[in-house]
Amino acid sequence: MMPPELIKNPKKILIVDDDKLLQAYLMSLFEAQNYISDQLFSGDGLEHYFKTLKRMPDLILLDVLMPGKDGFYWLEWLTAHYPMIPVIMLTVESKQQDCIFALSSGAVDYINKPFDIKELLLRVQIMMRLHSTDATGSCHKFYFGSYWYDFDSKTLQNQKGNLHLTENEKSLFDTLCKHYGKTVSREQLSVEIGVEDYHPMDRRIDVHISHLRNKLENLVGKSKYIHSVRNSGYFLKYDE
Repeated sequence: MMPPELIKNPKKILIVDDDKLLQAYLMSLFEAQNYISDQLFSGDGLEHYFKTLKRMPDLILLDVLMPGKDGFYWLEWLTAHYPMIPVIMLTVESKQQDCIFALSSGAVDYINKPFDIKELLLRVQIMMRLHSTDATGSCHKFYFGSYWYDFDSKTLQNQKGNLHLTENEKSLFDTLCKHYGKTVSREQLSVEIGVEDYHPMDRRIDVHISHLRNKLENLVGKSKYIHSVRNSGYFLKYDE
């Protein structure tokens, strides 16, 4: 059953797939479930699509094998430009390394074709609930790896519960999430925690980042989340 909030405020799905028959079927299926759907038959139309749309999609279904640049290329493009929009990859391939690559590159799920329709709808519904965005693309919860960050309450969580963050760590993590995959300068991060007299030799940000990185990595067996760029700054990206 469709959650009441989705009936009152239908969510929008962008389907990027060169299979026109599948596109037509999915459009009809999602319409019956009270979703709004847009469609593209290749990733080449993504840049124009985002420049001209009036409302951001809440979720993207992205095929892997398409003419021209494949879905993995466009997944990295979407992660770099619109990291708050969850992407579910669709593929006829069943290689484990492709699944791992997709998830480590920013996809929230990876579904093999042919797929069970009920399972697809359930996964879409789960992702719609987990990744709550508004019409401008603003995200209230951001999921990456085994964590999710709530922008409203400024809490970082995983399946074990909340991860305690200091106020400075909340400010830093909030900024890193909003610039997911992009390097944020040490000076900009310093401004986020209220440093007004930043100097290139100031190590305060490095200390805060070190504490934050340790809190994340200690819980997940030393997986990397916060990456450093020498003489520049830091960026957040899930690295399997």
